Amino acid sequence: MALRRKVVELVGDFDERLGAGASGCSEDSEFWYRVLAAGWLCRYEPTAVIYHYHRRTMDALKQQMYAYMRGHVAALLIQTTKLHHLGNLSRLLVSLPKYYARLIVRGIISGFHGRYRTIAVELLGCLSGIRFFLRHWSTPATEVGSMYKKPLNDFLACNPFSRPFTQGFFYREKMRAIHAIAPDRPLQNILEIGGGQGGLTALLYPQAQITNLDLDPQFAQAACNQQSNVQFVRGDATRLPFADACFDAVTCSMCWSIFPTIAKPPPKPYES
Repeated sequence: MALRRKVVELVGDFDERLGAGASGCSEDSEFWYRVLAAGWLCRYEPTAVIYHYHRRTMDALKQQMYAYMRGHVAALLIQTTKLHHLGNLSRLLVSLPKYYARLIVRGIISGFHGRYRTIAVELLGCLSGIRFFLRHWSTPATEVGSMYKKPLNDFLACNPFSRPFTQGFFYREKMRAIHAIAPDRPLQNILEIGGGQGGLTALLYPQAQITNLDLDPQFAQAACNQQSNVQFVRGDATRLPFADACFDAVTCSMCWSIFPTIAKPPPKPYES
């Protein structure tokens, strides 16, 4: 299995709820599912030679089949919550029950030998997969597109209001909108215009060096401007005291209305 780095940057890492030590398996197929859903392709190399260790006893095979179905069902539910593709639920609630109903009928007719010997543990694995998902559905997984900026949930958790769903609800939605348009790139130097005492850019890009430009000198003493990666500069945004091309990006979230000489903001104010 070989991946382009661009793909990982686009769809995110493996979901840590899936795979060995978690659901049991399907971490790879769930990742491929996201790749395909994003419009990329998965190619099969028929000339590749793989040496695979198979289970040597029936008990070991039953354990493997249990883990396979547990992981598969958990992945179907995770894919549904991530991408809202109802085909996953159709497979879980329609296709799989029909498939196992046919196997059970054939097993009753011909005897539960060979392929039919693992049906019971496979069904138990399916039920376990549902139970596993219900126990871990809210566990934060690796977020799509969060290679360089802080993951959305972590960013929203930094809401300065003590009641983010009442008093701070507007600010929370503002943070959500900022996160949505913020570029996910390895930015090193960022100019934040009118950052004041909010410090949102430093929260969003904790690894970057932030220059907070604001007209009000009292904001220099704010806690967010005392961080090692933040430099507060008192200055006028219409007369920037910086050389050209010295920042990777420029952010400005709520200051356009106070710039009298600017008719309208540029189409992408977050890019330099």
